[in-house]
Amino acid sequence: MVVVITVVAIAFATVGLLLATFIGLYRALKSLSATLQTFQEDVQPAMEAIQAQSAQATERMQEIADQRASMAEERPRPARRKGR
Repeated sequence: MVVVITVVAIAFATVGLLLATFIGLYRALKSLSATLQTFQEDVQPAMEAIQAQSAQATERMQEIADQRASMAEERPRPARRKGR
């Protein structure tokens, strides 16, 4: 009978420790989730600004490439020299 009581006590202690561990993990996950939400809210405006600047830079780069291409088409090509 003592063995059964000991086994049951150990089982309850184990379940209690597992429950405490899961509660701790849940709280940590909840805290991490709240921190991540705050981080995203703080970083979002900066990300949007960077994306807008990147789009502007891409457009400007394309304009410059188009200008260079049109200038190259307008410029006469120098005559090639024949081999000596």
